Amino acid sequence: MMLLLRLDSPASYTCRITRTQMLEIPSQIIQFGSKVLPIIVLAWKAKMIVKGTIEFGIFGG
Repeated sequence: MMLLLRLDSPASYTCRITRTQMLEIPSQIIQFGSKVLPIIVLAWKAKMIVKGTIEFGIFGG
């Protein structure tokens, strides 16, 4: 199972947590093609969020 939790700060005094729906890697090969793509996309989105955060300089970069 996989889900993405994201914490951001839209205002300086407020934090917001958002979550995606729970995704499950299928155990049946018949379902694999249609259900694994959203998981790959979610992992890619998480990578882009982290990359953007690092490039923005949040960690002192």
